[in-house]
Amino acid sequence: QAELQRIEGSWDDAVATLWKVAEHGDAEDTVKREALYFVALIESRKRGDLDRARQAARSLASVQTSDPEALIARASVLDLVEDDSALAETLSQIVDREDVDEPTRADYLLRLSRLQETALGDAEAAMKTLGRVRETSFLPSALTKLVALAEETGRHGAAAEAIEAAFERGAGFEPATELSLRKRIAELLDGPLERPEASVAHYERIAELEPGNAAALARLADLRFAGDPAKAVEHHRALLELEPDRVQSFRALRNLLLELDDEDGAFCVEAVLVGLGSATEEEAYFHAQRRNRLSAAVKGAVPKEDRVILCPELGEPIFALLQELSPFLPEVFPSGLA
Repeated sequence: QAELQRIEGSWDDAVATLWKVAEHGDAEDTVKREALYFVALIESRKRGDLDRARQAARSLASVQTSDPEALIARASVLDLVEDDSALAETLSQIVDREDVDEPTRADYLLRLSRLQETALGDAEAAMKTLGRVRETSFLPSALTKLVALAEETGRHGAAAEAIEAAFERGAGFEPATELSLRKRIAELLDGPLERPEASVAHYERIAELEPGNAAALARLADLRFAGDPAKAVEHHRALLELEPDRVQSFRALRNLLLELDDEDGAFCVEAVLVGLGSATEEEAYFHAQRRNRLSAAVKGAVPKEDRVILCPELGEPIFALLQELSPFLPEVFPSGLA
């Protein structure tokens, strides 16, 4: 009967009938909840009477609420009557239940976080709520929102913790999503959180996901310079494949190779810097010293196998650049090696 009255637009009659159902002693709880939901819907949306709609919400609270369906019904009514505090409390009860499946929990966690942020103005609570999302299909949007809130409120630590926790749990992300999150957490750790050593693993993963990312490689090379010079050499060589005329990488390579006691490699890099016209006074001086020592021992052309020993970098793409500079090489390399 109430359904027909609703279809006809007889709102007064429909509400009266629905109240009778809700107050009927023999009616099942599910039926009572449905009736009260429609009372709230009609009062709030059709008659514009929020007070009466809230009366229905209060009555709904007295109906048995031991199952998640009851709480979900109550949340729907509280949303209709715009009772934000009570709605937040009800949503919290839903997400805390052990018998709620993860997709449903994630959905309601996102709803609760939006309510906390916008209606209640509690960004910190919203971030904590977003950090509880575990369902893979909801996780990217939750983390993206969490990071945005961190940007707005300066709570960078909470954002980094949430992203790190997701990676530690082995949450599966699409490559583009993972790349975006890795970049953000690397920036946070390397910047405002002042934990650059913790950013290394994320920069390395960025370099794997996006091999042409020169910025990630350059930062890795800087971070590895003191602690792992051999790794830093690898990063600079990768940079030179991307940017063959990157003088700062040649300069860093020279220092790293000297750190590794590889004077032959350092000599070859110095020769490139001299050939490019970019050598410092110190680099040019030590190149000349090494060149003079080598010249005395060279008789004719240096065999290919010896050249490889003297200059392992010969196999690198950067030496394509040296082919273009070949007319000038005799000035900087000993006879035969050029």
